[in-house]
Formats: sequence, structure tokens, C-alpha cells
Amino acid sequence: MSLVLLDRERESEESPQPGQNEVTMKEDGAEAPHEKKIGGDGRNFFPRLTVKFSFMQKRKSDTSVRRSPSSEGGTQTAALPFEENLAQLRLWEAGQQLIAREEQLFGSPGEKEAEWETEEAALRKHYKALLLKVQEVVRDTLDCKTKESSLKSAVSAIMEEEKQDQQWRKAMEGQVPPWRPQGWRQTHDRMLEELVTLRINRLDKVQGVENLSSSLKTDICKMGKLVKDDLLRVVQNVKDCYPEEFDICNLYARLYHQAFSERLQDLATSPMEIEDCTYFISWVYDHYPNNVLRHKSLQTSIDLQALGPLLPEDVVQPLEQQYLSHAESQLGTWISKALTDENAAWKKGDLPKKEDGYYTTAMTFPVIKLVDDCVKEAGTILGDIMKAQRIVCQLGPFLQSYRESLKNQMKVKQINVKPIIKGSLSGICQLRDYIVVSMDPQPEDVRVRHLDIVNDMEKQCYKYLINSIQSDIKPHYNQLGTASWLSDGSVMTELLMKIRENVEAHKDMRPSCLQALVAHLHLQMMVEYVRKLMKRKLRLKSREEEDRLVERLCEDSHALNDLFSQEGSKEEWLSSVLPGIAEVLKLQDPEAIKLEVLSLAQKYPDIREEHVCALLYLKVHLSKDNIASIQKSLVENHIPSVPTTSQPFYSMVQVKWIFKVAPLRSQLTATGLPKIP
Repeated sequence: MSLVLLDRERESEESPQPGQNEVTMKEDGAEAPHEKKIGGDGRNFFPRLTVKFSFMQKRKSDTSVRRSPSSEGGTQTAALPFEENLAQLRLWEAGQQLIAREEQLFGSPGEKEAEWETEEAALRKHYKALLLKVQEVVRDTLDCKTKESSLKSAVSAIMEEEKQDQQWRKAMEGQVPPWRPQGWRQTHDRMLEELVTLRINRLDKVQGVENLSSSLKTDICKMGKLVKDDLLRVVQNVKDCYPEEFDICNLYARLYHQAFSERLQDLATSPMEIEDCTYFISWVYDHYPNNVLRHKSLQTSIDLQALGPLLPEDVVQPLEQQYLSHAESQLGTWISKALTDENAAWKKGDLPKKEDGYYTTAMTFPVIKLVDDCVKEAGTILGDIMKAQRIVCQLGPFLQSYRESLKNQMKVKQINVKPIIKGSLSGICQLRDYIVVSMDPQPEDVRVRHLDIVNDMEKQCYKYLINSIQSDIKPHYNQLGTASWLSDGSVMTELLMKIRENVEAHKDMRPSCLQALVAHLHLQMMVEYVRKLMKRKLRLKSREEEDRLVERLCEDSHALNDLFSQEGSKEEWLSSVLPGIAEVLKLQDPEAIKLEVLSLAQKYPDIREEHVCALLYLKVHLSKDNIASIQKSLVENHIPSVPTTSQPFYSMVQVKWIFKVAPLRSQLTATGLPKIP
């Protein structure tokens, strides 16, 4: 604001009556300014002060009645000398006295030069003393040495000084006190920054922290506790002493965040042992954000997003890599030892343990728990579960070694092999469930690789058990598709009894694994049955024998379905395999047979000419021309590339001999299809 000549009439209207200013200043506890007289010659010693600032008049009118910010109920306080106010930490009152003297000195019409200089020096000295007291009060806040009333008074003094700085900025250059602007607000903030830095570098006074296994751990823990305790004091004891514009909680949080970061960056420059490294990054990503900043008493007062990360990426990334490499190595060692111990037990001939009467492996669950715990711990320490996904890759080498161990065990003739396979199937199911459902995070390609290994292990285990069962019932298989089988139902009865015995012998497996085994056995039984039927051991001679074959197929189909359904097989689609063959065999008209074969090919797209030839070989009155015509029709109308939901079946039926009627396809040979693994 520019200087203006004081309107004499307005001055007389707005100026306090004699004694009024004195009363007012006494009411607010500040010393009443003395009237300055103009020299007898009517001139001023300082021509530049012959006018008053209009903002001075406004200042006086705004502060004609002032109350201490620490007074209760607006009670006015008695006037005290400046030194007494300073000693009693009535800092706002002391500041008001200095402001009044400042305005009197620099806004008066004039005074003797010597007196003016003396008063200016005194003011400068008193302002310095006041600032030191304000700093002392603010500095002692975190040590709980400051009363709330004193802090409020100090903050109010700072605010008044900020207002006074703003007022003096309106004056013309050369008419401002030399100490203005004082910038107490900036001084306050710088002092807090220095205070926070000092406190976080002097940790000897931090209580409640025992000496940890290293000095680095102890220092980090003490710093973290100091930050937490001091921020809690700010929120609980300091916050209400500051106006909102100071945003004091976020100011302290930002300063401690910066100071803590600087100390940690200094520590990160030196090499660390893995335990110190782990402790370091756990504070960066876990303890500090979760236990300090997100403390229930701090959450509503601190803007966490504004703080940003505690450490820059280039500082923390090498430590992350050090931790992850160690975690991978440690996990790989643990799970490898688990497999080594399991192999040692197998070689000794030990039987796997049973739980609830079912064989299981004592290795799989601990391995899964180790992997899961390691990944979750790394995710917590690193603050991001996605960073821990590389640890999951350690499961791959373990699965490969486990698969090789099982393959080697299957080659050994020991009494404990079957129980080992049964128990391993239970563990394999647990591994699959973990990979599919629970194991996160993991890249999709890693998940697929792991599942491929697990599925192959499971396939090999079931194949071993199925082969063992088939070896036991092979003598009964050999009778299928023979004349004795066609004429005597006891062959099938004995086969069913043998199948049931073998299923019963495997009921020490987990129910889900037993059900899968029964389903595999059901499929293999039907494949073997059809293969025997197409082996050309049976040569029918009459229509009656054809009818008897159709009847036998229907009876056997019903008996097999009943048996496997009772044992838990859910492969209902297999119940239509033998009736489909029976439908072809019971027909006599070549055209009807042709249509039925095409219908069978639509239901089982993997059926081939060799299967049809072997099947038609059982027909008594079908000529070679008829068979050739049916074959040709199958080739012309069969489109195997059409998508279908049907289960493959005939591709598993090997036909080693084909009654070749005509050269319909160059690739048709007498060896049939290759065996499906």
C-alpha cells in the first residue's frame, strides 16, 4: 500500500481518546506505547516519517481489544512487562507488545534520532529474544516439555508475525523496518526440519528397543520407533495447537519421511549380510508403511499418498534382488532335501503312512507349505506379491526330480512300490490343486509347465497301477472274443469277479484317486474287450450265432456297466460302445449296415476302416463286394476334421490285422494305428 497523507478529520474521529490506548494495551497484556512529541520547532528529525500508513490505522482499529489465545473463555489478562511475558512463555502477548512498539516507532510523526536508534536496537534485540523463546517452545514439544498453552501462544506469535510481514509488504521501499519481513513461518519450518534430522541421528534416547543381532537392525528399529512415537505425539498433543493452514501433521510426516529415507540410503551404501538385507527391506515395504504410517491413530491425519516411496528404486532394487536370490536358493534347498529324505525311505523299503486308512505321502504337504509360506513372506517383505512370483519357479525343478524318482521306483521290484504309487497319487492331487487354485502369483507359462509335469506324473502312476491290474486279469482277457466265451457266460462272470477283487485291493487309496483309477480301468477294459472282439479269433457260421453274439454283447455291456458304476466310475459314455457294435452286427441288409456304420462313425469320429473291416468280418452272409461298398461309403462320407464333443475311443483300439477288401486308401496297412501312449 502506498503512503497517503493522513486525513486530519478522520484521524480525530478514529483515534482513541486520551487514555483509551493505554487501557486497551493493558487489557491485552502489552505495554502501552508512549506518545511521541514533536520538537518545539515543529519539525521532524525524520521527514520520511511525517506521515502515517493507512494500514497502521487499520491495524490499530483491528487490535484495539486483544485477548490471549491461551486464555479461557475470552478472559482478558493483566498487563505484564515484556520480559515477564517472555519468562512466563506468554509469547503471543510478548509479540503483541513488540508489534505495538514497532508500529509506534515506524509509524510516528517523528522523534529524536538518538532515541529512535536506541528503540530500534532494543526492538531488534527483543524480537531476537522472542524468536529464541518461540523456537525453544516448539523444539521441546516432542520431548513433552512444553505445555499446550505455551505452544499455542508460540504458534499464535508466529501467525501474528506473518500478518505483520504481510502488512509491511504494503509499505513503500525504504519505509519498512530493517528486520521485515522476518519470515517466522519459514524459520519455524526450517527449525522443525533441523529438529527432526537431529532427533533421528541421535538414537541413544530411544527407549523400549532391545539390542538386536546387528547394529544395523538396532538402528533401523530405533529410527522406526522414534518416527512412530513422535508422529503419535504430534497427532495427539501438537495438532490442536496449530491452525489447519499449517497442516502440521503432514509437515512432520514429510520431514520424518525424508529424514528416515536419508538415513536408510546411507545404510544401503554398505554391503549387507542377508539377515540385515531382509530386515532392511522389510522395514521399507512392511513395518514402516503398515505399522507406522497406517497406525490407527495416524491414518486420518496423514496423507500417505503424498509421501511417496521411502526409497528410490535404484537404492532398493539391488537389495530386493539379493533377498530374492537367497529366498530362491533356500527354498530350493529345503524342498530338494524333502525329496531326498523321501527317496531314502523308499529305498529302505518303508511303507508310506496312512491317514484315515488311505496311503499318502509325508512329503507333498510340507513342500506345498514351504513354497506357499516363502512366496507369501516374500510378498509381505517386498510389499508386492507380484515381485515374489519368481520364487514359484523353484517348484519346477522339484517336480521334475519327483517325476524321475517315481519312474525309477516303478522299475524296482519291491513290495512297497504299489503303496508308494498310491500315496504319491494323493500328493500329486494336492500339487495340482495348489498350482491351479492356490499358487499365486505365477506367470501362465510357468503354470502350464508345472501342470504338464504333474499331469504326466499322474498318468504314469495310473498307468503303472492299471498295468498291474491287467497283468492279474490277463488270463481272463484271453478268453474274450473266442467260441468258449460266446457259448459260456462263466468266462465273463469270472472276469468281473477278478476286476472287483482288484478294485477292492486298491481301496486303501484316497477316494478321489480310487475313483479316477476305476475310470481308467473302465476305459481300458472296454478298449481291451473291443480289441479282443476284432482280433478275428471268432468265426461265425450261422445267423443264430450272430444273434447269440449280439445277445452276448448286450449282456456283457450291462454287466460291465453295473460293475463299474457300483465301484464309482462316472464314464457313462462307455455304456454305448458295445450296444453300438451290436446294432451293426444284428442287421442283415447291406444298405442298412452301411447306414449304421456311418451312424457309428458320426458318434465315434476316430473309427477307421480297419475297425470297420474287422467288425464286418464277423458277419456271416456279407459278401466282399458288400464290405467294399461299406468301406467306400465310410471313406467318402467320413469327415474326421469336423469338431466333435465325443470322447476318443477307437483310436485306442489297435487292430493288427485287417481284412483288406479293396485298395481304398493307400495308407491302409495291415498294422493298424500306432499305439496311443
